[in-house]
Amino acid sequence: MAKNEIVKSDKTMFPDMLKKSNFLISSVYRASLLENKVLALALTKVRLSDQGRPVATLRTKEIKEVLHVTGNAMGTYLKDVATSLAGRTMFIESADGSFKCMSLVGVVSYESGSGTMEIKFEPEIKDYIYDLKANFTMLNIPMMLSFRSGWSYRLYELLSSRAYHTKYDKETGNVFHIKYGVSEIKLHLGTVQIKDDKGKINRDIQRELEKKEIDYDYIVNELVHEKLKSFDKWCDFKRRVLDVAVNEINEKSDISVKYDLMRSGRGGKIYGIDFEVTKKDMTVEQTIEEEVPTPGDAELDDLIDKVMDIIDEKIKISQAKALLKVANYDINKIEYAYELACKQENIHNLIGWLTSAIQNGYEDNPIHKVKGYSQNETEEFDEYMQQMRLEHFANMETEAK
Repeated sequence: MAKNEIVKSDKTMFPDMLKKSNFLISSVYRASLLENKVLALALTKVRLSDQGRPVATLRTKEIKEVLHVTGNAMGTYLKDVATSLAGRTMFIESADGSFKCMSLVGVVSYESGSGTMEIKFEPEIKDYIYDLKANFTMLNIPMMLSFRSGWSYRLYELLSSRAYHTKYDKETGNVFHIKYGVSEIKLHLGTVQIKDDKGKINRDIQRELEKKEIDYDYIVNELVHEKLKSFDKWCDFKRRVLDVAVNEINEKSDISVKYDLMRSGRGGKIYGIDFEVTKKDMTVEQTIEEEVPTPGDAELDDLIDKVMDIIDEKIKISQAKALLKVANYDINKIEYAYELACKQENIHNLIGWLTSAIQNGYEDNPIHKVKGYSQNETEEFDEYMQQMRLEHFANMETEAK
């Protein structure tokens, strides 16, 4: 694979992009690489039950194909994933100090006969995983699934979610500095666990996490038992966690990462890490999809009904059929294209726009024409507005100091 390329996935039942809530990304938890990947796949499949509860159904065959898992041990792996998911909690805090503490998943069930895994998320979590409108990060699913290290996966999520809300280099506009305390990043990466062997959180730790200003050093050094710490020595953490993650992110992702150590005192004790994150100029290598045969009458009617349900505007059956053909009968492509369409201004031909979005792989950026200007002038205008937004974020941070 050429440098600075992300290979799009072969045709699968999963979309290439995932909108993931920044609240979910920034939660403190420990999870295996497999758990993170299964959760990412599940989040692309979230639907609402008749009772309004977020639910996702995955097929074991699909998971094995996408994650390249071989053998017959998938059921055993999923037991561990289910146990961990069912025990994960989220702390969500507002600027005024208000907070919520809630479980992510209520029930995870697996049917060996049909080979399906159903994840029932808690109803209270709906606003953070379904139909997200703001405060989310777009993650490239094929790229995320390519990570071989859980440290790489988590660090990439954390840095990407904060990249456009921190200081940046005014000359290039795509370089960001993101700072973490050593104890904080250890908690986020999961080398320090906050749950004991029984899956319970110490009350003192929970109270500390609920504070507006969290003292991560106090949690790690005073409240967490030694047996719940991995790579506690800095040299071990740097060599076996941090450098492994940074190297893999640089090799496989759309960002380039390097870091400086933050020191204090005469001895130069390391207390934090200043990550420098650069957005790469990525090219996407398109894969040629095989044409899917036209579905039978009953299946086609069902797909047409789904398209009609996705699109709020009234469209003709012939238009729904045309969209399905362009999307190679992949309903996820139509749903994603329509989500992007809802964010645009002045779309005069919705079906034409959706067709172009599916064919050209539009991603979550405002793609539109400014009346009276050429497409090139419109793109220059978009770049100017993005630069103004970046400067606005930087000024807000400066004023807050």
